[in-house]
Amino acid sequence: MLLPVSLCFPHAVSSNSSVAGVVGVTYAMNTPGLPHPKKVVEALVAAGVTRVLLVDPYPDGVAAFNNTDIVLTIAINNSYIQSLATNVTMTFLWLGDNIILPNIKIEAISVGYDVFSSENLHLAGDLLQAIQNLHEGMSEILQGNISITTANSFDLITPAFPPSAAEFNRSVAELYLRPLLQFLDGAGFPFFISLYPFKLYRAGQHLTDPKTGLVYYNIFDAMVDATVAAMAKLGYADVPLVVSGTGWPSEGGLNEPEASILYAGEYNEGLVSKLNMRLGTPARPETTPVTFIYALFDDPRETGAESERNWGIWTMDMQQKYVIDFTPSKASGGRTTSSLHRSAVAAVTAFVLLCLA
Repeated sequence: MLLPVSLCFPHAVSSNSSVAGVVGVTYAMNTPGLPHPKKVVEALVAAGVTRVLLVDPYPDGVAAFNNTDIVLTIAINNSYIQSLATNVTMTFLWLGDNIILPNIKIEAISVGYDVFSSENLHLAGDLLQAIQNLHEGMSEILQGNISITTANSFDLITPAFPPSAAEFNRSVAELYLRPLLQFLDGAGFPFFISLYPFKLYRAGQHLTDPKTGLVYYNIFDAMVDATVAAMAKLGYADVPLVVSGTGWPSEGGLNEPEASILYAGEYNEGLVSKLNMRLGTPARPETTPVTFIYALFDDPRETGAESERNWGIWTMDMQQKYVIDFTPSKASGGRTTSSLHRSAVAAVTAFVLLCLA
């Protein structure tokens, strides 16, 4: 005989994320050679980090965040999508093993990554059902609201510039993205997307969107506004946006001169400063998306170019490669919004200026 769900699991804590800052970090817990999670959590607290996106979490690792003020987003591997979509019992078992832990603050669960790419498209038909099953399970188990969503790649969007012309890949927009956005809109959940200016970088000064007249000085802002424009074309401009990953590699191969500690520091330090000032983007100056810096540590398992293994902001012994101040800015010190915006735009990096062919 099955017990009611409310009797199967202990009381869990959902998050009041309004107390957290707008910037977080991505922490892949199963990366080889990492320190014990308790030591990592202590270092995160000391660094002032208030949001963490956990990739490949496991119960003991998640439990290390017990009784901290860090708000978590839990990322579920693509390998779980089909079973979560087709087996409700599996959904509750996963929640019981990974989410229902006392005194842990969780604001979101991200189901899968880049599911709408050609490589993962075989999972796309099950994704929304998996998200809905988790949402229903969470509604029965928890008091409060934990967002259920999925993380997407900017590769879904074309063209990259100008932002006003951006739209989702037509091969997946109507079949998969419109139903997903409809669900997210109805539930009040965010759309997750990863934005990596490193992959679009060209040396340049700035560009003006010919339709809106808005001037873009950095690729990050352009990518955010392009994503919003693509959602608007499907009728869902008001779905909240979360940048589930952005960053810059600190080392690369001989043909990757931009992958360096100098440039990584400029990008990540400048971006965090800009986000903490809550300055928004040219199209949405009043809206600053929650953003996760990818990643906390390098990942030697990554294949491909040398830069793919070197996105971490900390070394394996938890030393900062460069200084990032995660503390949200509380005052402008008498400076005007326009002067703050100019200084922050310059800081987002002096060299990552937008010039896309």
